[in-house]
Amino acid sequence: MSLDRIEIFTIDSGSHFMIKEFLEHMNEEKSSFRYFDKRNLSVLKNHVETVILKVNKSFAGYGHLDKEGDIVWLGIVVLKEFQGMGFGAKIMNELIKKAIALNLSFIKLSVDTKNLVARALYVKKGFRLIKETKEICYYSLYFN
Repeated sequence: MSLDRIEIFTIDSGSHFMIKEFLEHMNEEKSSFRYFDKRNLSVLKNHVETVILKVNKSFAGYGHLDKEGDIVWLGIVVLKEFQGMGFGAKIMNELIKKAIALNLSFIKLSVDTKNLVARALYVKKGFRLIKETKEICYYSLYFN
């Protein structure tokens, strides 16, 4: 696969169609990224930041910082055919930069306990495990 053009777009109300198109191309990723299972796109208004990663002409990944009360949750997903190419890290870097620019004290995320690849990425990016259950792990990243 040629990776000639890699772009990250910030999503606003005029570009929700990008999210819709990305979600239509999700397959097995839906089993581990369940964010939109019980939410429609109106949830985007609560987001601090929403991004989509495009490789050439294909939407390849999605990420958000979602404000829920006093907590900002990070969520990312990369389509299977684009995994293992560093795109998850690229999306995370973008969202972490935004969190720092907003002077957030910390961000959190949750991940399936069995998703060892994602968990390794989170630790590599500085997240610390704060709680682990049989099914879900919770991580935090604190900023100075």
